[in-house]
Formats: sequence, structure tokens, C-alpha cells
Amino acid sequence: MTGIRLGQLMEEASQHLEDVDLADPAWAAAVEQRARRRRAVLRGCAGAAGAALVVGVLVARDEPAADRVTPAPPPVTSPSPVATDRATDGTLLVQAPTLADEARLPARGTHLPTEMALDRTAIPLRELGEGALARITAAYLRPGDSGGRFRPVLLAQDGRLVDVGLTLRRTADAEGNAAPPLDRAAIAQDGSAIAFAQPGEVVLFELPAATVRRIAIPDQTIQRVGWTAGDTGLVARSDTQSWFVDVGAGSATRLSQRAAPSHYEIAAGGGGAPRLLTWDAFGRATGRESLPAPVQAVYSNTVGNIVGWAAAGVYLDNQGGTRQYQGILAVQADKPSSRRLLVFGDPQSRPKGCCVPLGWLSGHELLFQSSSAQGSSVLVWDITSGAVSRASRVTGGAAGGADAVAVAIP
Repeated sequence: MTGIRLGQLMEEASQHLEDVDLADPAWAAAVEQRARRRRAVLRGCAGAAGAALVVGVLVARDEPAADRVTPAPPPVTSPSPVATDRATDGTLLVQAPTLADEARLPARGTHLPTEMALDRTAIPLRELGEGALARITAAYLRPGDSGGRFRPVLLAQDGRLVDVGLTLRRTADAEGNAAPPLDRAAIAQDGSAIAFAQPGEVVLFELPAATVRRIAIPDQTIQRVGWTAGDTGLVARSDTQSWFVDVGAGSATRLSQRAAPSHYEIAAGGGGAPRLLTWDAFGRATGRESLPAPVQAVYSNTVGNIVGWAAAGVYLDNQGGTRQYQGILAVQADKPSSRRLLVFGDPQSRPKGCCVPLGWLSGHELLFQSSSAQGSSVLVWDITSGAVSRASRVTGGAAGGADAVAVAIP
């Protein structure tokens, strides 16, 4: 890719990065207050049992609350200096480790197990003692039958896999293109609930009572369902329209514009330049800005955090080259000039859509999945220093697929 000088190593890459500005504290405080109200409502809700299904892995999001200070993560050192460069539009380019180097990356401790074996035996929920499933740490979809159905499996806080007894159908758009009904933002930030998209409804599994609720939506082509900022509610989205789902009231309201569950969305724009779209906690559009960056297309959903960062997987503009470069674009919403691209420079070894943002480990550390034919890893990119470290290895089940893992940490 033109503009990247991989041989240029920098001992202190963080000296070239702008300081991270916090998002409006008033907005953050309001979001946190709404989240507390939602959790109080959920604890008093009783649900009806239901059936449903899906495929992929998911882990609950971490977005620092406005009224507390997130402790600094333990220092992570890279085995070699981070290679960086600048694109002509000013975007900071950070060279990602090759697939061969990923196994040798330094470990970064997280709430995830160092090895996520998806093919382990899942314990039926009814066999667990009362209160044993206190929080949903992760979830993925296991094929249920040959008819395109799935059974969601949850990762409990103690590392056990739990089959909650649901069967889900694939979702499909108006043209019949099918997709699994599990979004990156499906798990509530506090781990108390997980939402699944189904034709004409949202299926909600809630703790601590392990109840299942169904909220009707007058749209048979819903494909994405995820929590909005601060777990205020859900946004359900099809190819043509979006709905805000009030979980406490059990109702859905159509939005005037097509929204996304994340507070931010990096989307393809006219002329090749991506756009940064902003939504409030109720799925209403609040901003749109063009982002100069060497990006040809956006291939993943966006994950955002409460301190103003957004990230998405992108294909890079290699100006007619024969190889397809990929990357992860991260941008600070209130300071778009603070944008950087993690560039994966071994395209012949990676499948398309190889590297997908999953969630934010902290205000400046992005969890992402790196997939290949050999399997999948969950890695951590420190966007201030540029260093990449290793969090977990995914084996078995859907581990080899580029959409197998979605992560967000409470």
C-alpha cells in the first residue's frame, strides 16, 4: 500500500499521537443514570418462556462509567518497536503483527479465558444451581439442526459453557439473504441480558431469573439487535428501517432514520471516503461527518465506547494493486483528526473480513478478532501506543470464521 514504510521503526510511537479527549461528561452521566434505571426495571420483570437460534462468539462490553476512574491497565510491552507511518491525509498508519507473529505476542490479562474452546460440552441451564449464572461473559451460536437453526451457548463467569435451552432461526433480509441473529452489541454492558434478532421480534434472555421475553416488532426482516449507549434500550435494524426497543415497556418505536446499536457508526460514504455517524442513546441521529482516510470499503459493524472512540474493519485503498489490504480504522468522534489505521500487511495469508473489532477493553484498548484458516485469536490494540497483545485463543466450533467472535467487556 502506498504511503506505508514498514521498515521505519519508532522507539516511542506514542510521541506522535494526540491526547485522547473525553466525551462530554454530562452525556456520559445521563447515559449511566439511564442504565441504572434499566437494570432496576429488568430485575422486576417476569418473562414468558420462548424458543429461538444463531452462530458466533460474544463477550459483554466495557465502557467506563462517568462517575468512576478506570484503573490503568498493567503495562504491555511489544517484542519490537511499533512500525508507523502517515497517509497523505494525515491518518496514522500502524503496522499490525503478521499471522506468524501473533502467537508470540505478549499476553494481556482480561476476563476472557486464555483458551476459549467452543467445542466443550455445554451444561444445560436447568442443571445449574439457582444463581449459578450470575452474569453473561460471552455467547456464541452452535448449529442446532440441518434446517438452519442454532442454539445459543453462554460463557458463564466461572468459565463454564451453558446451554440456555433456546432454539433460534436465521434472520433474512427482504431478498432472502440469511444471517445469524447475533450482534456484537447483543450482551448488556452489565452482563444481565442478551438479545437476539428474530423475524418480527426480539428475543431477550434476562438474569438473574433466567427468563425469556419476546418483544414484537412489525418487521420480518430484522437482522441486527444490540444495546444502545448505557444499555438505555435496544436498536433493531433491517436493511431499510430501524426500531428503538424500550425493554422496560416491552414496546418498539420506528425511528425516522436507519440507526445502529452503537453510539457511533463508521459507514461507507460517497467518493470512497468513510463517514462517521453519531446516534444518541435512543437511536436518534445526532451527527454526520466525512472522514478523510485511505479506505475503500467498510466490512464490519462499528464498536464504540463512552469516551468517544469508534472502530470498524475496513478494506484499504491500495490504488489498483492486486492484493487486498485490510485494516481497522479507529477514530475519536469529537476529534476526527485523531484517527489511526491498524494495517494488516500479509493479505495473501488472511481471508477477507479477517479482522473484526469486538469491543473496548478500556477507553484506549480495542479488542479485535484475527481469523485465518488455522483458527482465531482475540487480540488487544492499544491505540495510544500502537502495541498489539494477545488476550485469548478461540478453538473449535466457529473458530475459523471471520464473524465467529464479538467481544465487549463489563
